[in-house]
Amino acid sequence: MLETGIRGKQSVAVTPENTAKTMGSGTLNVFATPALVALAEKTCWMSVADALDEGCGSVGTKLELEHTAPTPVGMTVTLSLIHISEPTRRTPISYAVFCLKKKRRRPVT
Repeated sequence: MLETGIRGKQSVAVTPENTAKTMGSGTLNVFATPALVALAEKTCWMSVADALDEGCGSVGTKLELEHTAPTPVGMTVTLSLIHISEPTRRTPISYAVFCLKKKRRRPVT
């Protein structure tokens, strides 16, 4: 059973492979919105994986997203979540709140 308060966190480095230009969602070398969606999905399912019964899984069915600032190659995107409601009979989904943080990678010396 999924309970409220389950937390998750995943990070990904922005590389040429996950830019809008490469993924076909734009022309710039910045973190692609499809890559952000994939990171959100991954963060969700990995956060609840241990709470699911054997053979059960998780799938996203609705996503509301605001991707309001570009993140260039070389930065790291971190997505955190907390499940704020349990699935119910009338609403068989669990809601999550995301917080996107960006960090510049430190140069190797």
